[in-house]
Amino acid sequence: MPPFFIRHTLFWWVFVSNLFAQQYYIKNYSTSDGLPSNTIFEIFVDRNYAMWIGTVDGLSYYDGQTF
Repeated sequence: MPPFFIRHTLFWWVFVSNLFAQQYYIKNYSTSDGLPSNTIFEIFVDRNYAMWIGTVDGLSYYDGQTF
């Protein structure tokens, strides 16, 4: 068993890192949402923060709301 100092430091590091951890929202898109294919090869974000998605069946443009 590690010494008390190491256990105590490890506990506080885990506690504090979880306290300030960022939460991310992940959304999965598929052909039912408007993508030409579910197989994606490339994603590019342009200067307007729109996504260009290269799939097996063609190129798709996503503006943040619709494809």
